[in-house]
Amino acid sequence: MKLLTELGDWLYSILVALALALFINIFLFQPSLVVGQSMEPTLHDGQRIFLSKLSHTLGKLPNYGDIVTIDSRVLRERDWQDDMTDPLMNWVNLLTGKQPSHTVWVKRVIGKPGDT
Repeated sequence: MKLLTELGDWLYSILVALALALFINIFLFQPSLVVGQSMEPTLHDGQRIFLSKLSHTLGKLPNYGDIVTIDSRVLRERDWQDDMTDPLMNWVNLLTGKQPSHTVWVKRVIGKPGDT
């Protein structure tokens, strides 16, 4: 009986940790890898970065000069389901060795809606 209680405690702790990690990854911060030299000298090829999702979560538009990420699936609006499934699929791809079905580009904002 003591072993069963111990296993239950471990399972509970693991589930809480996973839920917290998913919450952080979905709404607050996401790790990413820079691929290519297009952002040099600010970011370098192979550099690992953390992307802040706070402004996206709060619905703010980026300002000129901000560094943003752009989903390669640009012909459709991103929604909350993307925010939920993308981090999970990143982990599944990492664990299985599969290539992701889309790319996320890291770029600097040089124009905003309405600019010509």
